[in-house]
Amino acid sequence: MSPTRLYLDLLKQVLLNQTGLEAELRLAHVAACHAAGTDPDPRHLRDIRFTEAEVFAAAAARRDDGRWTAADRPGLGLAYTMTGRRRLDHLETCLDDIRTGGVPGDLIETGIWRGGCGIFMRGYLAVHAMADRRVWLADSFAGVPAPSHAIDAGDTLFRQDDLLAISRPLVEDAFRRFDLLDDRVCLVEGLFEETLPGLETGPLALLRLDGDLFTSTRAALEALYDRVVPGGWIIIDDYGAVQGCRIATDMFRHVRGITTPLDRVDWTCVAWRKS
Repeated sequence: MSPTRLYLDLLKQVLLNQTGLEAELRLAHVAACHAAGTDPDPRHLRDIRFTEAEVFAAAAARRDDGRWTAADRPGLGLAYTMTGRRRLDHLETCLDDIRTGGVPGDLIETGIWRGGCGIFMRGYLAVHAMADRRVWLADSFAGVPAPSHAIDAGDTLFRQDDLLAISRPLVEDAFRRFDLLDDRVCLVEGLFEETLPGLETGPLALLRLDGDLFTSTRAALEALYDRVVPGGWIIIDDYGAVQGCRIATDMFRHVRGITTPLDRVDWTCVAWRKS
C-alpha cells in the first residue's frame, strides 16, 4: 500500500474516531456506572472491545453508515465528522475524479460541524501536492439556526447547541492538530443567506452541502451552484435524512432543469456531477 493510501485511510479513521471506539464505549460504561451508583470494573474497561463485543460491532457499523444514535452520544466529542466512512470514501472518489480529470476550481463545504470533511479535503490536497486550490468552509459556528420557513417548521436541531454549536476556534484547533491550518483554509462565519452570495470563491470544483434546513440548502445552492464548473461535483449530505433539505434540492433542480440522475451514496447522501 502506498504512503498516500495509508495516510488518507488513517486520516478517515481518525476523523471518524474509528481508531478510538473503545474509548467511546468506556465513556458510556463509566457514565452508566455513575448513574447506577456503582464502580466501573477495571478489567471490563480494559477489555471492553471483547466484554461488549456486540455493542462494539454495532457502533463500528454505525460509524461506517454515518448513523449516530443516543448510544453514540458520549463519543461525539471524539469524532471530527458525523458523515460516516461511506461518505468520506465517496468524497475521496469525487476528489480523485477532479484531480485526474483536471477539473479546475476550489472546494467548499457549507455546514462543517467540527470540520472533519474540510480536514480530509485539505489533507487530500496536501498529499497530492495540489497547491493551487483552496478549501472554503462556511458555518454559523453557533449551531443550526431556528426555523424561519414553514417547510422547516418543527425542526428541533436548533435546540441541540450542546452538540452542534462548534465555535470557530475549536475548528481552527482541529485543523491545527492535523498540521493542516494555513491560508488555503478559508473559514466563512455567519448565516448562509448573508455570507455566501458575496463570497469571492472563484470557480468551484466541488460543492458539499451539509446545512440540514430547507433555507440553508436553498441559500447555498442559489449562491454557489453557478460557480461549479462542468465536471464538478455537488454533494448533498442530508438529502435522505432531512425533509427540508430534500425539498430544497428537488425544487432547485426542477427550476434549473437539472436532469442528471442523483447518485445514492448511502442512506442519506446523494450527489451529481455537473454536466
